[in-house]
Amino acid sequence: MSDEHQAATDPKALDPAELADLKRAFPHLHLPIPIGTERKASEIAGIRYSVESVLSIGDPVHETITERALRNTGLIAAGETYSDRAAWDFTRGVFWNDDPEGLLFQSGAEALPLAISVAGGINFLRAFKQAARLAKQPGTSFGTEDRLLVRSHFGDLQFLHAMASQDGEDPRQTLTWILEWAEFVYAVATRPELAALPVCEVPLSQARRWFPKEARPVTELFGVCGVGKVQQRALASLLHLVQDSYASGHTARHGGDGRVREFHSYVHQDGGRHAQGDKLIDGCLEKTPGALQAVASCTAILQLYQRKDSWQNLMVLLRDQIFELTDYPSLSSAGAEFAAG
Repeated sequence: MSDEHQAATDPKALDPAELADLKRAFPHLHLPIPIGTERKASEIAGIRYSVESVLSIGDPVHETITERALRNTGLIAAGETYSDRAAWDFTRGVFWNDDPEGLLFQSGAEALPLAISVAGGINFLRAFKQAARLAKQPGTSFGTEDRLLVRSHFGDLQFLHAMASQDGEDPRQTLTWILEWAEFVYAVATRPELAALPVCEVPLSQARRWFPKEARPVTELFGVCGVGKVQQRALASLLHLVQDSYASGHTARHGGDGRVREFHSYVHQDGGRHAQGDKLIDGCLEKTPGALQAVASCTAILQLYQRKDSWQNLMVLLRDQIFELTDYPSLSSAGAEFAAG
């Protein structure tokens, strides 16, 4: 048994305080955590592993919204869920923005939901907390030389969560980056020839700007190292971004027409206050603010994908409807109700 597997299945190797921190920091990461001593052998898609009795922490917010949108479009059957094989690459894709290094998955890129790496989750949390401390220091920035986990949550890739990269950012700039990411992942989703290219050689200027030294193929960027559908994973990254934009800790929308008033910045937010807006209320989309709007937007994106519609039409949907700005949007900030201190 590997050291990681031992750590992932032995609760004595885990710090309960760190598990509690993980739950508080990421209430929307739905993770099975070992809590007992009973071991059960399982096999899914040829991958064997053992787990202990588990307790799921967090709410499957992204998974549930994605599941509803997939059903709306017929991409999964009425009786299938986000953890079924038909939906799994979409599910892994909506995890990607939060966990772009795949730390949360024990059995590698093809792991199914039960094969969660608790040790990886702790490494994830420690890297996150270290970056959070550094990010609050004046003059700190994270970019192409830093790891993806840090860039996504605290650096130049915060637009992956519908957020600005720093306080005072022009919302038009944030929106430009969002649209550039959408163009990149939609190209991956609709142009199979891009899958095997090194990321730095994808013929889109933004890909070369974000990943100038990324020699891995596009498949590996999105965690596909064998079995898996990179097209679905890449598109689901856009679904995650859109879903986050309806969470109040990420983006402030106009109460009447839903247009974007401000893209928030995370670095000076209170993590606990931010996390409250990421929860699924009573396990129900209908009770969760913004969730049904997120479902509708994701459904519209998936319908375009099914029709193999053009990037230009998707861009119009995103720019003029989903992310339409108010006439006088604000520069980014923590947001008064989410500011630390």
